[in-house]
This record gives sequence, structure tokens and C-alpha cells, in this order.
Amino acid sequence: MASKTAGQETTLKGLANQIAELTQITRKGFEFLQKQHDDFKTEMFSFRTKTEQSLSSIHTQLHDIREDLDRVEKKLENVRKQSKEDTDMLSQEVLSLRQRVAFLEKQMLAQKKA
Repeated sequence: MASKTAGQETTLKGLANQIAELTQITRKGFEFLQKQHDDFKTEMFSFRTKTEQSLSSIHTQLHDIREDLDRVEKKLENVRKQSKEDTDMLSQEVLSLRQRVAFLEKQMLAQKKA
């Protein structure tokens, strides 16, 4: 029975060694996974920061473009108003000149007849 106990003791030691090895392998696996997780979190934080900065830059550029468009629209509206005013004024001048020409033609006809 003593040899059976020694055999069992050897088996228990072997199992204890295997458990210790598996525990060490498992710990190393968890450490590796933890490092991978930490690296991933760092990369994701960096990505998020860069994305937020890019979006902020795009937002600023869009805001600037909107302001530029508003200025262009105001200038265009001013040009339209000025163009309409100029066209109206020219039309009035043309009508006035026609009236003057008609008056002068009447005077010339009257002078020819007299």
C-alpha cells in the first residue's frame, strides 16, 4: 500500500504541476488579452480624438462657407436691385428722349409748313 500512496503522491504532484503550468499559461493569456485590450482602447481613443477634430474642422469650414455664401447672396441682391434701378432709369430716359424727339419733329414740321 505504501507504493500505491507514493504513486498517488507522484500523480498528485504531476497534477499540481500541470495545474500550475495551466495557471501560468492562462495568466499569460489574460495578460496578453489585457495588453491587446489596452492597446485597442488607446487606438480607439486616438481615432475618436482625430475624428472629433476632423469633424470640428469640417464644421468650422462649413460655417465659413455659409457666411461666404450669405455675403455673396447679399451682394448679388444688391447687384439685382442696382441693375433694376439702372434699367428703370434708362427706360425713363429713353421715354423722355422719345418725347423730346417727337416734340422736335413736330417743331420741324411746323417750321417747314410755315
